[in-house]
Amino acid sequence: MKTETFAHQTERVKRATEPVYILRFYHVPDYGKATSYPFSRDFTSAPIREATKPALMCLERLGGGPAQIVPEQGRASIGGFQVDAVDMSGEILHYFANLQLTLSDAITASSPGPGGSLRLNDVGGLPAMGTVEVNLDPEIERIRYSAKDEATNTVIVSARGVDGTTARAHPGGTTATNGEQIRPGQRVELLSGYASMPESLFMQSQLVEVIDRSISDVVRASYTIETADITRALRREVFLTATQDAPFIIGGHPLTIALQILTSTGQGTNGPYDVLPEEDGIGIPQAFVDVAGIEALREDFPFDGYCFTITGPQIAKTWLEQEIFKTINGYPLVRQDGTLTVKLYTPVLT
Repeated sequence: MKTETFAHQTERVKRATEPVYILRFYHVPDYGKATSYPFSRDFTSAPIREATKPALMCLERLGGGPAQIVPEQGRASIGGFQVDAVDMSGEILHYFANLQLTLSDAITASSPGPGGSLRLNDVGGLPAMGTVEVNLDPEIERIRYSAKDEATNTVIVSARGVDGTTARAHPGGTTATNGEQIRPGQRVELLSGYASMPESLFMQSQLVEVIDRSISDVVRASYTIETADITRALRREVFLTATQDAPFIIGGHPLTIALQILTSTGQGTNGPYDVLPEEDGIGIPQAFVDVAGIEALREDFPFDGYCFTITGPQIAKTWLEQEIFKTINGYPLVRQDGTLTVKLYTPVLT
């Protein structure tokens, strides 16, 4: 079930409505980590009233949706959607490209500043506005720009040292790239509303991960972007070192076991349940697991005497659904904000 604003519900139940969608992409510096930064502009299916940022109107068709849940089996499919876009200008291609650029001139930490020009060896493949990522190993600076000039191979700087980076000096010839790429591992938020509504009243429908993008070889200027929710991370194998002679043994409350498997990285840095070796956990960032909500369910399921002796690697999704969620009358659910939680579908008999 999704929550929606009163204004959204009012428009939805009218006899004639005009649905409008916004895709908001996020740059993820390190794959799978919780930190992310929004792109400079959105992608929309129609003009947006009181939009908060510039947009490229290109969305043609949207398919898919949230996960399909089978509560009594403790199982859920992987949610996500596919979007088809049409862009005769080819601007979307600039978001697909993994450009290998260089700085034409040396820059300092303060020059060029906002309003100044940053010259590269080539700006033709960059989006009309966006972010240049300058790579001076091991330090990276992200520089936001508001426009580009292909005649002079320059971009107009709007901010230095953005998205958690620091403005610094870089010599001429330093490598640079497009800092706003639509590629696997980046995140995208789907916002839905209606033509009569301002953007502030749009509903967050899904926060998912890009898993693929492609260009049609049949329809000119047609592009497809495929996404999946956080459940996709559960398809990896865990208990990698478990064998018949050296089984992996784990016990306690089933939801505590689930939290340990979901968040453990082997480093102990991903919250209080990051206690298992790397080979026994999935390592989902704690920010994408509803830890507090799952903890609260332990009071509704008071049995903590579970003990498992595992003799070989297991697919995490299948094992959790069969050995944990199904046995507690529960099922996994990805919320609108992209976090993974667990729900009980029937009271536990005590």
